[in-house]
Amino acid sequence: MVIMVTQYGWWQVQREDVGWEVALPDSYVDAASAPWAGELLALGQQLARYRGTDGQQTIVAVTLPARDYGALFVACGWLLSREIPASPGWMDRLAELTRGVPVRMAMQDCVVVDRFYGCRSSSDGMRVHVGSSQWALGRVVSLEVDEDAGKYGFGRKEIPRPGGLVSAYVDTASWRRVFCTARASVAIIGVKSRLHGELELRAARRRSGRGLDRLGDIVRPRQRESISWGSVIIPGGREDLAELPGEVALAIMDGASAIRWLPEIRTPVVLAIIDRSSADESAVATVLQLRSTGVPVSVERLGWSPQAGVEGSTFEVPL
Repeated sequence: MVIMVTQYGWWQVQREDVGWEVALPDSYVDAASAPWAGELLALGQQLARYRGTDGQQTIVAVTLPARDYGALFVACGWLLSREIPASPGWMDRLAELTRGVPVRMAMQDCVVVDRFYGCRSSSDGMRVHVGSSQWALGRVVSLEVDEDAGKYGFGRKEIPRPGGLVSAYVDTASWRRVFCTARASVAIIGVKSRLHGELELRAARRRSGRGLDRLGDIVRPRQRESISWGSVIIPGGREDLAELPGEVALAIMDGASAIRWLPEIRTPVVLAIIDRSSADESAVATVLQLRSTGVPVSVERLGWSPQAGVEGSTFEVPL
């Protein structure tokens, strides 16, 4: 591992191939090696584990040869590394639930968001009545009350089978519980049409023996018809920046049009992705200006070292 410091305090680190493959939607069989994907997944993972200084905002700025898919891979690493809440004892609490209360129920193959109408015994065992259907209790992974669920609409969504990317981070039970959540812990700010197009990319660990995971199934951006989500995608090129949900802990600013909002973002952690192929130098200027008011964070403290060709700088500023 070789660390090189430039005159501006940026750092570069060379490291070995971390063994990831990616495939576009029309080339599932011919997946290509993508060590850079593993680097960005690792960055998201470390950001999810990082504990900053109280009252300080942690800002990580990285430059990439091209920023395609970068924001989404970091978001995947973040979301798959966040603590997934378990719901021990949920079965014992079924008898205490009020009839008609909105619930989120994770099954073995789908998530159902609707109103709870009780339980009953049948010839094939206990069944739970949620929405217009009754489900075998043995198929239920978790069931939690969500008083706000009615605000966003009820429905049913299939849970994708976990592939080689998801399985590298979480077990099957945790993956199912992920789809019971409706909290955007990460906001991706950038060109919305481009980011939505990138959601179709698929990835897996090389020679994992498992299928490819669609990035959109992991990032799960909130949309009008969503009943489950883990992120929001916000356009960064408009005159005004949309308000971020209060639960957002990481803001990923993808490109110069998004990074111009950096001084206004108040999330605990911010990642600014700078595209070195762009002639627009305003993003670098914005980061350096803010960095001059902050305190540097060491590579060792962050716990992430990028591959050659990627530069980064981490610092803290008052939140």
